[in-house]
Amino acid sequence: MSTNASVTNSADATARMHALHAMVEDGLASLLKEHAGEPTELYGPVRYALEQRGKRLRPLLALLTCEACGGKAEDALPAALAVEVFHTFTLVHDDIMDRAETRRGRAAVHRQYDENKALLAGDYLMGLSYDLLARAERAELRPMIRSFHRMVARLCEGQALDEAFESRTEVTKPEYLDMIAGKTGALIAFAMEAGARTAAAPDAFIDSATTAGAQLGRAFQIQDDYLDLMATDPNWGKPIGGDLVQAKWAYLLLH
Repeated sequence: MSTNASVTNSADATARMHALHAMVEDGLASLLKEHAGEPTELYGPVRYALEQRGKRLRPLLALLTCEACGGKAEDALPAALAVEVFHTFTLVHDDIMDRAETRRGRAAVHRQYDENKALLAGDYLMGLSYDLLARAERAELRPMIRSFHRMVARLCEGQALDEAFESRTEVTKPEYLDMIAGKTGALIAFAMEAGARTAAAPDAFIDSATTAGAQLGRAFQIQDDYLDLMATDPNWGKPIGGDLVQAKWAYLLLH
């Protein structure tokens, strides 16, 4: 392949990523319009949480996987938004559990409002994620919902282990990797599975996408552990060393 062709392909890929990112942002903007009503004690925190800017990694993976399996990204958008809304729910509740003051450079939801309103907003966002998932018209809904609930269970198991590890003086690498496979890997794995299911991909493709997502999720968490200690970018959005201060086990500590 010539250098010019490589540059062209890279530019095309970048342009496509920007287009998919804009699709996700437009979808979230539509959700904000849907949730502009009363009572403001509920919808204010919901909107505040959804307005937080993020990388949108998980919904982008859903859209990209759908396209890779021969589907149209537009068909996977409801599932992609369900993944991002559910992710937002986990952040709201995580910040309460961790007593975090900030999230993505802004006050955490429970600090901007109060803990009760943040809990209620999180509950609402979780319910909304199921509603969005049900809007995925081209996907078989029953296996999608069952996979989604398995993901929720696996993620909660990972969160429970993460908290339990804080009181332990030793954690093994296999235990840690199993924990992050739930805490972080489960949702990324589901995002890619949902993309494949929306494209009506063969079971082998769905299984491969799910496995790839699980491994990517582990890698993402290990990188996150590293950045918690070593990040220098002011846009990191979290206090440097926050996990270490909270006595959380991270990959670096296992060495």
